[in-house]
Amino acid sequence: MRGARQRRKACAAGFTLLETLVALAIFALAALALVRLQGFSLQSADQLARSNAAYIVAENAINLALSDPVRVVGTSSANVTNMGRVWRVEQNISRIAGADALRIDVTVSDDAAVRARLEALTAP
Repeated sequence: MRGARQRRKACAAGFTLLETLVALAIFALAALALVRLQGFSLQSADQLARSNAAYIVAENAINLALSDPVRVVGTSSANVTNMGRVWRVEQNISRIAGADALRIDVTVSDDAAVRARLEALTAP
């Protein structure tokens, strides 16, 4: 009789199959949420890297326009390969009314719709 009581107590101390399955399901849902969060984090990091690259290309285009001794008023565009990507660089140089200055607008975009826009003012 004593042996049967000890066996019942030993069986009652463990987990049932249902309890184990419920715990496993909760763990799986938490792991799935973390995997989705990781995917979103990777997408955000890639988008940020592309945006930063676009601004670097735009800064390069502004610096090239500022260092050019002959600035032609008007619009121009070109494709530039930088950081392993092809960027579309659109540049607009215009006179500022009532001032002896030029405004340089540069817009940079790639095929993934990443855009950057910078402006600069300079003497003619």
